[in-house]
Amino acid sequence: MAHIKVEKLAAYNWLERELQGYTWSMHTYDRNCKVERTDNNASECFNSWILPYRDRPALSMLEEIRCRLMRRFTKRRNEGNTWQKTIAPRIYKELDQTFKKGEKMIVQPSGDLNFQVMDKSYYPARRFIVKLEDKTCDCGFWEIAGLPCCHAMAAIGYARHEIEEYIPFCFTKQAYINTYSVMFSPIPDERTWEHGDRPLIDAPIVRKKIGRPKKCRKRAATEPQKRSRRFFVNCSVCGGSNHNVRSCPLRPSVARPSKATNTNSQVSI
Repeated sequence: MAHIKVEKLAAYNWLERELQGYTWSMHTYDRNCKVERTDNNASECFNSWILPYRDRPALSMLEEIRCRLMRRFTKRRNEGNTWQKTIAPRIYKELDQTFKKGEKMIVQPSGDLNFQVMDKSYYPARRFIVKLEDKTCDCGFWEIAGLPCCHAMAAIGYARHEIEEYIPFCFTKQAYINTYSVMFSPIPDERTWEHGDRPLIDAPIVRKKIGRPKKCRKRAATEPQKRSRRFFVNCSVCGGSNHNVRSCPLRPSVARPSKATNTNSQVSI
């Protein structure tokens, strides 16, 4: 924040006045969330997932989503039952990469499961205090993400402890199976449904508009425009995108040389 205040005071005042720290700054995240990212990728993924059914009537759309969720939950539930380890494969792969980073660090024990870890990836090298009993590290990543950081992995490897002792339950195989243990009851055909006493409501009459129906989501004013994947234009002067040399604002202004005129006048000697 101090750097932002020096660079642009208006941005600093806006962040302090309009936004809460937990919405954009990692050091103020809730320690119980167990995730180090903050975005709306989940909603965007679901929006693209139901894209083929969004233009259908409400009943047909919900029925297609229900059937797709039924297939998805069954597939994930059967997949989780085949896992051999107690930790989810993706989490185990991430921990393996973190452990390889921790192998390059210098660990010094201080007793009571407290360690001093020297990280030489910084220049100059930095020291971090790891407390395995409290599951904390000075870098703060362990408390936010829920997974041990590279400094904690170095300390766990030095103490020869099992990594499963320091993994939250939400990253385990059993938590994955419990998540997808919900059973979607099959629904009989619509022709077998009981008819109620209330009058049947038909769909409203829709007047067909000119042109093709729009299926793309309307972007907000603050969202960047979707770029075409066919070709990209990059400027050779500033390296920016979406413009060329002719329209570049940083292009140096060079006066064009005047063209030499060829005259047919004769010079007498």
